[in-house]
Amino acid sequence: MDVVRVTVPSGPTALVVGTGDVTSSDCLDGRLDTAVEILDESGALIVRREFGGVGHCARAVAPALPAGDYYVRVTARVGPEQRAPYGLSVTLVPEVCGDGNATYGEQCDDGNTTPGDGCSAACRFELHETEPNDTPAQANTHAAPWLAEIAPAGDVDVVAVNVPGPSSTLIATVSDNGTEACMNGRLDSYIEILGDDGATVLASDDDSGAGYCSSASATGLAGGTYHVRVRAAEIVPDATFFYRLNVTLL
Repeated sequence: MDVVRVTVPSGPTALVVGTGDVTSSDCLDGRLDTAVEILDESGALIVRREFGGVGHCARAVAPALPAGDYYVRVTARVGPEQRAPYGLSVTLVPEVCGDGNATYGEQCDDGNTTPGDGCSAACRFELHETEPNDTPAQANTHAAPWLAEIAPAGDVDVVAVNVPGPSSTLIATVSDNGTEACMNGRLDSYIEILGDDGATVLASDDDSGAGYCSSASATGLAGGTYHVRVRAAEIVPDATFFYRLNVTLL
C-alpha cells in the first residue's frame, strides 16, 4: 500500500488520479491490478475505484474539492502479494460554473448561469424525470430532450415510449449530454427495451453506445406502449450518474 499527499491550492477543484504501467502492458494483462482511493485530510474516504483506467488499472475522481490537503492511497486489488511497478498520475482541474467547460463537479456548463435552459445556475441538469419511476407501472412518458439521474446507488429508471406500429423500430441510446462522461467511464450504463407487456426483454445492451454508454434497438414492433429501462452497468452496480436518453422511432 502506498499513500501520497496532494495539496489542492484553491477550490472548487476536481482531483483526478490514476494508475498506469511503467513497462510492457502490465495493466492490460493483469500483472498490475490496482485500487485507488482519495481521502480527505482526516483520512476519511471520499471515493474508491478499482477500474476506470486502462485494463486492470484504476482511475478515481473527487469533484468540487475545497482547498486543502488530500491523500491518494494505492493498493493491490488481488492481494498484497502482487508485485509490479506502477505510475501514478495526479491532475487538478479548477471548476468554474458558466465558463462553457463542463468539468467533473458540474453536470453541465452551457456558458452561462441562466436557469430554465436545461442547465441551471449551479451547472446542474434540470431533470425531466419524476421519481419514483423504477417499474413500468411508475414509468414516466418519454419526451425529448430527456435528462435523468441514476441515484441513489441501485436506482433504476423506466420510461414509457408510445410506438405507432405496425412494424416500427425503437432505438434507445444513453448519452452524457456533452460532458464526455461516457468516454471517461464516469457514466457506465445498462439499457433494456421491454415489450408491451412491461416484462419481456426485447433487447439489452451494455457498451454499444459511445464509450461506456449503451444503445439498444428492437424491430418489427406492433403499435403500443413499450418501456426503456436504464440502470448502472453490472460491473459498477453502485454507480450514480446523470444521463440523456435519446429515443428514435423508425
